[in-house]
Amino acid sequence: MKKILFPIVILAVIIVAGILIYGSTKGEEKNGDQQINTETEQTENDQKNNSAVEESTKTDNTVAILFYSSACSHCKNTNDWLEENNVKEKVKFDHLEVSSSRDNNALLIEKAKSCGIEEIGVPFLYDVEKNECISGSDKIIKYFESKI
Repeated sequence: MKKILFPIVILAVIIVAGILIYGSTKGEEKNGDQQINTETEQTENDQKNNSAVEESTKTDNTVAILFYSSACSHCKNTNDWLEENNVKEKVKFDHLEVSSSRDNNALLIEKAKSCGIEEIGVPFLYDVEKNECISGSDKIIKYFESKI
């Protein structure tokens, strides 16, 4: 139990830190009017970026987006399995690291919310074709097994 609990706690800390960092940078402007404009511009930019990602996934046959953290042992197991089975050569998917990228973290949160998921962990897979979310190494591996 302790072997499982430690990585989960570390993962939770990484995700919470990412969310806090992302949230704290949204309202750094001092003037209230500037802050409203900045938030509006950020929302517009996020929508454009998300639309670009969604559009690219629709046009380039990307079937999924796999979110992971480099500090996550479950993610490492999933990534090792993907490499051992040459999945990237057989299935078109985006592989996004979330702990070092605010944009990737925001996209993860957006996709999880679109599936009604409030508590987010990695590895996390968003199936573009079915608009479904899959969480956990074993389930994600089964997903890719069905695709290869």
